[in-house]
Amino acid sequence: MESTEFTNLLKHTIEATSDGIYISGVDGKYIISNHCFSDMFRILMESVSSKDYQEILEIILDQIENPVSFLNWATIIEKNEAIDICQMKLLDGRRYDCYSAPLDNENGTIGRIWTFADITKLKKAEETAMLYLDLMSHDIRNRLQGISMSVEILNIMVNDHESALTITDIDNNIRRCATLISKIKDAERIDDAPIIPRSIT
Repeated sequence: MESTEFTNLLKHTIEATSDGIYISGVDGKYIISNHCFSDMFRILMESVSSKDYQEILEIILDQIENPVSFLNWATIIEKNEAIDICQMKLLDGRRYDCYSAPLDNENGTIGRIWTFADITKLKKAEETAMLYLDLMSHDIRNRLQGISMSVEILNIMVNDHESALTITDIDNNIRRCATLISKIKDAERIDDAPIIPRSIT
């Protein structure tokens, strides 16, 4: 396949994806990108193609909440020719997954590809779900506390053996429910500290 034909095929391929894609050479010069990348970072397509990697990186850094962390991450993976992914939060609240990998051929590394996926809606859905879980667990804990106090009062008032056993059984079930809620909350905290993708916000 000729170089021009390959370039056209590559261009059509990356334009077909919903992710923003930017590819630069080892010398930092622009190779190719798609319109989605331009839209995500609000850069004119003509401007992207006329700038090198460092200039594009500066434009991105100006738009994110923690530019130093992102720059450090990008520098490390470039130096080590690594494949990695992280999460970035933009100043306007949008959130992206950023995936980066070296671009290789039979002669070695010829550049690097950067892929950006918009996860803003997903993150908002997760935050809404977490808020609902917090409210629900708080409400259940309050209700269990009320039931537990009632059980303690009954335990003082009741003298017969069978009723005492029933009260003990109710109390045990309350404790099981409370333990279950605590485990759910612990799992929520674990999920809120992702290992991959790493958050740099």
